[in-house]
Amino acid sequence: MILNLPFKKLAVKRIQIHKKPVTSIYAEETSGDQMTSVIYFDGKKYKYQPMGSSLE
Repeated sequence: MILNLPFKKLAVKRIQIHKKPVTSIYAEETSGDQMTSVIYFDGKKYKYQPMGSSLE
């Protein structure tokens, strides 16, 4: 569940996963380390992929 997590910014973007463009939810978290992450559907289940820290 991603509804109760503190986010700084949410956006719907298209990213490339395994040479295939996929619509995903891009999230910038407001926790201490300000991680950015992506949530996408791979055809069978939803997957969460941390992208790293933001440079702010």
